[in-house]
Amino acid sequence: MEVTINNLPLVFASSTWLTGEHTLEINSPSLKTVYAGRLNRLRAGDQARVKVGVINDNGAVRGSTAMASAVLKDSKGNIIAQSGEFTVTAGIPEYNSTLESLATHEAPKWFEDSKACLSQKNFF
Repeated sequence: MEVTINNLPLVFASSTWLTGEHTLEINSPSLKTVYAGRLNRLRAGDQARVKVGVINDNGAVRGSTAMASAVLKDSKGNIIAQSGEFTVTAGIPEYNSTLESLATHEAPKWFEDSKACLSQKNFF
């Protein structure tokens, strides 16, 4: 899962930086964080994309809808920020040969790369 963190100043005149080691986890009754994202520095007004590894928790049906929130912790494990709840899909849904099912799956990177190569005029 990829999470975008916006470091917006709380007061217009302040400039709070995030420095030091921070981790980002996903909090959800349907998902379990297996790899916390890492963030070492983020200046005020900037944003960063952080990848977090998650798997379905026990009982979560593959492809089901779940509620989640992102939790940012400092190096001591203290929560310093938490997002509001958002909707996620718990795991990759089963593939069926329908347009609706196809819309829930992404093409692999190698396929997208090959399309880009073939679209260039001088690829030989």
